[in-house]
Amino acid sequence: MLKITGLGVAYPPDLVPVEGLDKTALDKVLAINRSLGIKMRSMVVPWDSPFLNQPTAPSIKAICDLFLDKGLKLAISAARAAIAEAGIPTDEITHVVASTCTNSSNPGYDLLLAQELGLRHTVEKVLLHGVGCTGGLAGLRLADNLCHTAAWRGRPTHVLVVAAEFASSFTRNELECVDRDQDVRVGLAIPGTDKILTFNPGPQGWQEIISPQLPILTASDIPVLYEYLLSSLPASTLSVLPTSPSDYDWPIHTGGSAFLKSTIKGMGIEREHLQASWEVYEHHGNTSSSSVFCVLDMSRRIQEREWVVSLGFGPGLVGEAVLLRRIQRPSASGEMTVTVCLPKLSSKFEG
Repeated sequence: MLKITGLGVAYPPDLVPVEGLDKTALDKVLAINRSLGIKMRSMVVPWDSPFLNQPTAPSIKAICDLFLDKGLKLAISAARAAIAEAGIPTDEITHVVASTCTNSSNPGYDLLLAQELGLRHTVEKVLLHGVGCTGGLAGLRLADNLCHTAAWRGRPTHVLVVAAEFASSFTRNELECVDRDQDVRVGLAIPGTDKILTFNPGPQGWQEIISPQLPILTASDIPVLYEYLLSSLPASTLSVLPTSPSDYDWPIHTGGSAFLKSTIKGMGIEREHLQASWEVYEHHGNTSSSSVFCVLDMSRRIQEREWVVSLGFGPGLVGEAVLLRRIQRPSASGEMTVTVCLPKLSSKFEG
Protein backbone atom coordinates (compact mmCIF):
# COMPACT_ATOMS: atom_id res chain seq x y z
CA MET A 1 0.00 0.00 0.00
CA LEU A 2 1.42 3.34 -1.06
CA LYS A 3 1.02 6.24 1.38
CA ILE A 4 1.36 9.98 1.05
CA THR A 5 2.99 10.73 4.39
CA GLY A 6 3.51 14.48 4.03
CA LEU A 7 2.20 17.44 2.05
CA GLY A 8 3.67 20.92 1.72
CA VAL A 9 2.42 24.01 -0.12
CA ALA A 10 4.13 27.37 -0.66
CA TYR A 11 2.55 30.39 -2.34
CA PRO A 12 4.23 33.63 -3.43
CA PRO A 13 3.99 36.35 -0.77
CA ASP A 14 2.15 38.94 -2.88
CA LEU A 15 -1.62 38.54 -3.20
CA VAL A 16 -3.43 40.75 -5.70
CA PRO A 17 -7.21 41.22 -5.43
CA VAL A 18 -9.01 41.03 -8.76
CA GLU A 19 -9.90 44.72 -8.35
CA GLY A 20 -6.20 45.52 -8.26
CA LEU A 21 -5.80 44.48 -11.88
CA ASP A 22 -7.89 47.43 -13.06
CA LYS A 23 -4.80 49.64 -13.08
CA THR A 24 -3.10 47.88 -15.95
CA ALA A 25 -5.27 45.38 -17.79
CA LEU A 26 -7.36 45.98 -20.89
CA ASP A 27 -11.14 46.12 -20.89
CA LYS A 28 -11.61 42.73 -22.58
CA VAL A 29 -9.22 41.05 -20.21
CA LEU A 30 -10.95 42.66 -17.24
CA ALA A 31 -14.37 41.52 -18.43
CA ILE A 32 -13.16 37.92 -18.58
CA ASN A 33 -11.19 38.21 -15.35
CA ARG A 34 -14.21 39.44 -13.39
CA SER A 35 -16.34 36.54 -14.63
CA LEU A 36 -13.92 33.79 -13.59
CA GLY A 37 -14.87 33.75 -9.91
CA ILE A 38 -11.27 34.30 -8.75
CA LYS A 39 -11.02 36.68 -5.79
CA MET A 40 -7.23 36.79 -5.34
CA ARG A 41 -4.14 35.81 -7.32
CA SER A 42 -0.70 34.92 -5.99
CA MET A 43 2.13 36.89 -7.57
CA VAL A 44 5.80 35.99 -7.31
CA VAL A 45 6.67 39.67 -7.79
CA PRO A 46 4.55 42.70 -6.79
CA TRP A 47 2.01 43.70 -9.42
CA ASP A 48 3.62 47.13 -9.81
CA SER A 49 7.18 45.79 -10.09
CA PRO A 50 9.41 46.78 -13.05
CA PHE A 51 9.43 43.12 -14.11
CA LEU A 52 5.78 43.38 -15.14
CA ASN A 53 5.70 47.05 -16.13
CA GLN A 54 8.82 47.67 -18.19
CA PRO A 55 8.39 48.95 -21.79
CA THR A 56 8.84 45.47 -23.27
CA ALA A 57 7.90 42.05 -21.94
CA PRO A 58 10.66 40.19 -20.04
CA SER A 59 12.79 37.81 -22.07
CA ILE A 60 12.70 34.05 -21.68
CA LYS A 61 16.10 34.30 -19.95
CA ALA A 62 14.79 36.87 -17.45
CA ILE A 63 11.77 34.66 -16.69
CA CYS A 64 14.05 31.61 -16.29
CA ASP A 65 16.37 33.50 -13.95
CA LEU A 66 13.42 34.61 -11.82
CA PHE A 67 12.06 31.04 -11.67
CA LEU A 68 15.44 29.68 -10.55
CA ASP A 69 15.49 32.31 -7.82
CA LYS A 70 12.01 32.82 -6.41
CA GLY A 71 10.33 29.75 -7.91
CA LEU A 72 13.01 27.41 -6.65
CA LYS A 73 12.79 28.93 -3.17
CA LEU A 74 9.04 28.22 -3.09
CA ALA A 75 9.63 24.63 -4.21
CA ILE A 76 12.26 24.15 -1.50
CA SER A 77 9.93 25.61 1.15
CA ALA A 78 7.06 23.31 0.15
CA ALA A 79 9.38 20.28 -0.03
CA ARG A 80 10.79 20.94 3.43
CA ALA A 81 7.28 21.24 4.86
CA ALA A 82 6.29 17.89 3.32
CA ILE A 83 9.46 16.17 4.52
CA ALA A 84 9.00 17.56 8.04
CA GLU A 85 5.42 16.33 8.21
CA ALA A 86 6.42 12.91 6.91
CA GLY A 87 9.13 12.67 9.58
CA ILE A 88 11.56 11.15 7.09
CA PRO A 89 15.29 12.02 7.24
CA THR A 90 16.44 13.52 3.97
CA ASP A 91 19.05 10.79 3.52
CA GLU A 92 16.20 8.25 3.30
CA ILE A 93 14.67 9.92 0.23
CA THR A 94 15.47 7.67 -2.72
CA HIS A 95 13.72 9.43 -5.62
CA VAL A 96 12.70 12.93 -6.69
CA VAL A 97 9.91 13.36 -9.25
CA ALA A 98 9.54 17.00 -10.25
CA SER A 99 7.14 18.72 -12.63
CA THR A 100 6.92 22.14 -14.22
CA CYS A 101 5.61 23.66 -17.43
CA THR A 102 6.87 27.21 -16.77
CA ASN A 103 10.61 26.55 -16.85
CA SER A 104 12.90 24.76 -19.30
CA SER A 105 16.34 25.15 -17.74
CA ASN A 106 19.00 22.47 -18.14
CA PRO A 107 19.94 21.13 -15.66
CA GLY A 108 16.40 21.21 -14.42
CA TYR A 109 15.25 22.63 -11.12
CA ASP A 110 14.97 19.09 -9.74
CA LEU A 111 18.77 18.88 -9.52
CA LEU A 112 19.02 22.29 -7.84
CA LEU A 113 16.21 21.33 -5.45
CA ALA A 114 17.95 18.11 -4.47
CA GLN A 115 21.19 19.97 -3.81
CA GLU A 116 19.53 22.64 -1.67
CA LEU A 117 17.67 20.01 0.35
CA GLY A 118 20.89 18.12 0.98
CA LEU A 119 19.65 14.88 -0.57
CA ARG A 120 22.10 12.08 -1.29
CA HIS A 121 23.94 12.38 -4.60
CA THR A 122 22.63 8.91 -5.49
CA VAL A 123 18.98 10.02 -5.35
CA GLU A 124 17.21 9.14 -8.61
CA LYS A 125 15.62 12.16 -10.28
CA VAL A 126 12.94 12.47 -12.96
CA LEU A 127 11.81 15.82 -14.38
CA LEU A 128 8.41 15.86 -16.10
CA HIS A 129 7.75 18.45 -18.78
CA GLY A 130 5.01 18.95 -21.35
CA VAL A 131 2.29 17.52 -19.11
CA GLY A 132 1.02 20.91 -17.93
CA CYS A 133 -1.82 20.88 -15.44
CA THR A 134 -1.69 17.10 -15.01
CA GLY A 135 1.91 17.23 -13.78
CA GLY A 136 1.06 16.78 -10.12
CA LEU A 137 -1.06 13.69 -10.74
CA ALA A 138 1.42 12.35 -13.31
CA GLY A 139 4.10 12.73 -10.64
CA LEU A 140 2.03 10.67 -8.20
CA ARG A 141 1.46 8.00 -10.87
CA LEU A 142 5.19 7.78 -11.55
CA ALA A 143 5.94 7.68 -7.81
CA ASP A 144 3.53 4.75 -7.50
CA ASN A 145 5.33 2.88 -10.27
CA LEU A 146 8.73 3.58 -8.70
CA CYS A 147 7.55 2.30 -5.31
CA HIS A 148 6.14 -0.90 -6.77
CA THR A 149 9.34 -1.53 -8.73
CA ALA A 150 11.43 -0.95 -5.61
CA ALA A 151 9.18 -3.27 -3.58
CA TRP A 152 9.68 -6.00 -6.18
CA ARG A 153 13.44 -5.52 -5.78
CA GLY A 154 13.11 -5.57 -2.00
CA ARG A 155 14.29 -2.00 -1.49
CA PRO A 156 12.76 0.66 0.77
CA THR A 157 11.59 3.72 -1.17
CA HIS A 158 10.64 7.29 -0.30
CA VAL A 159 9.69 9.45 -3.26
CA LEU A 160 9.58 13.24 -3.05
CA VAL A 161 7.10 14.58 -5.62
CA VAL A 162 7.36 18.30 -6.35
CA ALA A 163 5.42 20.57 -8.72
CA ALA A 164 6.58 24.16 -9.19
CA GLU A 165 4.89 26.70 -11.43
CA PHE A 166 5.47 30.35 -12.16
CA ALA A 167 2.30 31.37 -13.97
CA SER A 168 2.43 35.05 -13.02
CA SER A 169 5.74 35.42 -14.89
CA PHE A 170 4.06 35.37 -18.30
CA THR A 171 1.36 37.90 -17.43
CA ARG A 172 3.32 40.73 -19.04
CA ASN A 173 3.68 38.87 -22.34
CA GLU A 174 -0.02 37.98 -22.39
CA LEU A 175 -1.05 41.60 -21.92
CA GLU A 176 1.33 42.73 -24.65
CA CYS A 177 -0.18 40.23 -27.09
CA VAL A 178 -3.68 41.45 -26.23
CA ASP A 179 -2.62 45.07 -26.70
CA ARG A 180 -0.89 44.33 -30.00
CA ASP A 181 -3.65 42.19 -31.52
CA GLN A 182 -6.58 43.92 -29.79
CA ASP A 183 -8.01 40.49 -29.16
CA VAL A 184 -8.12 38.05 -26.27
CA ARG A 185 -6.18 34.97 -27.32
CA VAL A 186 -8.61 32.25 -26.37
CA GLY A 187 -8.41 29.65 -29.11
CA LEU A 188 -11.08 29.05 -31.70
CA ALA A 189 -12.89 25.73 -31.97
CA ILE A 190 -10.16 23.42 -33.35
CA PRO A 191 -10.68 19.90 -34.74
CA GLY A 192 -9.02 17.10 -32.78
CA THR A 193 -7.84 17.22 -29.21
CA ASP A 194 -4.13 17.92 -29.62
CA LYS A 195 -4.76 21.66 -30.10
CA ILE A 196 -7.61 22.05 -27.60
CA LEU A 197 -5.12 23.06 -24.90
CA THR A 198 -1.57 24.17 -25.67
CA PHE A 199 1.12 25.96 -23.70
CA ASN A 200 4.27 26.83 -25.62
CA PRO A 201 7.11 29.35 -25.44
CA GLY A 202 7.05 32.51 -27.55
CA PRO A 203 9.74 35.14 -28.07
CA GLN A 204 9.06 36.77 -24.69
CA GLY A 205 7.39 34.15 -22.56
CA TRP A 206 4.87 31.38 -22.40
CA GLN A 207 1.68 31.54 -24.44
CA GLU A 208 -1.41 29.51 -23.61
CA ILE A 209 -4.21 28.67 -26.01
CA ILE A 210 -7.45 27.27 -24.59
CA SER A 211 -10.27 26.29 -26.91
CA PRO A 212 -13.87 27.09 -25.92
CA GLN A 213 -14.48 23.39 -26.56
CA LEU A 214 -12.48 22.43 -23.49
CA PRO A 215 -15.31 22.51 -20.90
CA ILE A 216 -17.59 20.67 -23.33
CA LEU A 217 -15.06 17.92 -23.94
CA THR A 218 -14.10 17.51 -20.30
CA ALA A 219 -17.77 17.35 -19.25
CA SER A 220 -18.22 14.25 -21.40
CA ASP A 221 -14.76 12.80 -20.69
CA ILE A 222 -14.83 13.06 -16.89
CA PRO A 223 -17.37 10.22 -16.40
CA VAL A 224 -15.36 8.10 -18.85
CA LEU A 225 -12.15 8.86 -16.97
CA TYR A 226 -13.86 7.96 -13.68
CA GLU A 227 -15.07 4.61 -15.04
CA TYR A 228 -11.62 3.94 -16.50
CA LEU A 229 -10.10 4.62 -13.08
CA LEU A 230 -12.44 2.14 -11.39
CA SER A 231 -11.82 -0.50 -14.05
CA SER A 232 -8.08 -0.36 -13.31
CA LEU A 233 -8.56 -1.29 -9.65
CA PRO A 234 -8.33 -4.82 -8.22
CA ALA A 235 -11.51 -6.56 -7.11
CA SER A 236 -10.43 -6.35 -3.46
CA THR A 237 -10.44 -2.55 -3.66
CA LEU A 238 -13.64 -2.32 -5.69
CA SER A 239 -15.48 -4.38 -3.09
CA VAL A 240 -15.01 -1.71 -0.41
CA LEU A 241 -15.57 1.38 -2.55
CA PRO A 242 -18.71 3.55 -2.41
CA THR A 243 -21.09 2.95 -5.28
CA SER A 244 -22.02 6.58 -5.95
CA PRO A 245 -19.76 9.47 -7.05
CA SER A 246 -21.52 11.60 -4.41
CA ASP A 247 -19.94 9.45 -1.70
CA TYR A 248 -16.45 10.71 -2.65
CA ASP A 249 -14.74 14.03 -2.09
CA TRP A 250 -13.53 15.52 -5.39
CA PRO A 251 -10.42 17.70 -4.79
CA ILE A 252 -9.59 18.20 -8.46
CA HIS A 253 -7.33 20.44 -10.52
CA THR A 254 -8.35 24.12 -10.41
CA GLY A 255 -8.59 24.39 -14.19
CA GLY A 256 -11.19 27.14 -14.22
CA SER A 257 -14.77 27.68 -13.09
CA ALA A 258 -16.14 26.07 -16.29
CA PHE A 259 -14.05 22.95 -15.66
CA LEU A 260 -15.17 22.70 -12.04
CA LYS A 261 -18.80 23.16 -13.06
CA SER A 262 -18.46 20.56 -15.82
CA THR A 263 -17.21 18.04 -13.24
CA ILE A 264 -20.23 18.75 -11.05
CA LYS A 265 -22.57 18.31 -14.00
CA GLY A 266 -20.82 15.30 -15.51
CA MET A 267 -20.66 13.34 -12.25
CA GLY A 268 -24.03 14.41 -10.83
CA ILE A 269 -22.48 15.81 -7.66
CA GLU A 270 -22.79 19.08 -5.75
CA ARG A 271 -20.51 22.09 -5.33
CA GLU A 272 -19.58 21.00 -1.80
CA HIS A 273 -17.93 17.86 -3.21
CA LEU A 274 -15.43 20.23 -4.86
CA GLN A 275 -15.21 22.56 -1.87
CA ALA A 276 -11.41 22.31 -1.61
CA SER A 277 -10.97 23.04 -5.32
CA TRP A 278 -13.25 26.08 -5.18
CA GLU A 279 -11.43 27.42 -2.13
CA VAL A 280 -8.00 27.22 -3.78
CA TYR A 281 -9.31 28.46 -7.12
CA GLU A 282 -10.99 31.54 -5.66
CA HIS A 283 -7.88 32.62 -3.73
CA HIS A 284 -5.09 31.57 -6.10
CA GLY A 285 -6.58 30.75 -9.49
CA ASN A 286 -5.17 27.99 -11.67
CA THR A 287 -1.65 27.09 -10.54
CA SER A 288 -1.17 24.41 -13.19
CA SER A 289 0.65 21.22 -12.13
CA SER A 290 1.02 22.34 -8.52
CA SER A 291 -2.71 22.86 -8.02
CA VAL A 292 -3.44 19.21 -7.19
CA PHE A 293 -1.17 19.37 -4.13
CA CYS A 294 -2.64 22.71 -3.07
CA VAL A 295 -6.14 21.23 -3.33
CA LEU A 296 -5.26 17.98 -1.55
CA ASP A 297 -3.73 19.99 1.28
CA MET A 298 -6.91 22.06 1.51
CA SER A 299 -9.13 18.97 1.26
CA ARG A 300 -7.62 17.30 4.30
CA ARG A 301 -8.41 20.44 6.30
CA ILE A 302 -12.02 21.01 5.25
CA GLN A 303 -13.36 17.71 3.82
CA GLU A 304 -13.97 14.43 5.60
CA ARG A 305 -15.16 11.68 3.25
CA GLU A 306 -13.05 8.55 3.46
CA TRP A 307 -12.62 8.08 -0.29
CA VAL A 308 -11.27 10.73 -2.64
CA VAL A 309 -11.06 11.12 -6.42
CA SER A 310 -8.69 13.69 -7.89
CA LEU A 311 -8.32 14.37 -11.60
CA GLY A 312 -7.14 16.93 -14.12
CA PHE A 313 -6.55 17.55 -17.81
CA GLY A 314 -3.45 18.84 -19.50
CA PRO A 315 -2.12 19.67 -22.99
CA GLY A 316 -3.04 17.07 -25.49
CA LEU A 317 -5.88 16.71 -24.32
CA VAL A 318 -4.66 14.20 -21.68
CA GLY A 319 -6.39 13.27 -18.45
CA GLU A 320 -5.02 11.89 -15.19
CA ALA A 321 -7.06 10.45 -12.33
CA VAL A 322 -6.20 9.01 -8.94
CA LEU A 323 -8.13 7.27 -6.18
CA LEU A 324 -7.12 8.05 -2.60
CA ARG A 325 -8.27 7.03 0.84
CA ARG A 326 -7.95 9.08 4.00
CA ILE A 327 -6.34 7.44 6.98
CA GLN A 328 -5.62 8.82 10.42
CA ARG A 329 -2.43 8.52 12.38
CA PRO A 330 -1.43 10.03 15.74
CA SER A 331 1.00 12.93 15.62
CA ALA A 332 3.85 13.44 18.07
CA SER A 333 1.58 15.60 20.21
CA GLY A 334 -1.03 12.85 20.42
CA GLU A 335 -3.49 14.75 18.23
CA MET A 336 -4.98 13.15 15.14
CA THR A 337 -3.85 14.39 11.76
CA VAL A 338 -5.18 13.33 8.41
CA THR A 339 -3.00 11.91 5.68
CA VAL A 340 -3.92 10.13 2.48
CA CYS A 341 -3.27 6.64 1.18
CA LEU A 342 -3.28 5.46 -2.44
CA PRO A 343 -4.54 1.92 -2.96
CA LYS A 344 -3.68 2.30 -6.65
CA LEU A 345 -3.06 5.03 -9.18
CA SER A 346 -4.65 4.98 -12.60
CA SER A 347 -2.85 4.89 -15.89
CA LYS A 348 -3.06 7.87 -18.21
CA PHE A 349 -6.32 8.28 -20.09
CA GLU A 350 -6.27 10.10 -23.40
CA GLY A 351 -9.55 11.90 -24.17
